[in-house]
Amino acid sequence: MGEKYRAIVDVEIIGDRTQINISQPTEQTLDIESLGKIFAGGLALTIRNSDREAEFMREIMDYLTSEFINPDSFEDSKKFI
Repeated sequence: MGEKYRAIVDVEIIGDRTQINISQPTEQTLDIESLGKIFAGGLALTIRNSDREAEFMREIMDYLTSEFINPDSFEDSKKFI
């Protein structure tokens, strides 16, 4: 069996804002790019298992686009990662 890693996502909804915290167990030392690949793989699996795959993928892409053009979306990201 290969190596096993864990990525943790905590989500808190405050009013109309969503705060997302990503982390990993303290004994694990993956870099941020590796964690990103884990999350991207999980997202791809989620999209592929949707009954409306193409529409769901478009919704995800639109959401990601809106997050990257909103400068305060990632304002606190450095203190969480």
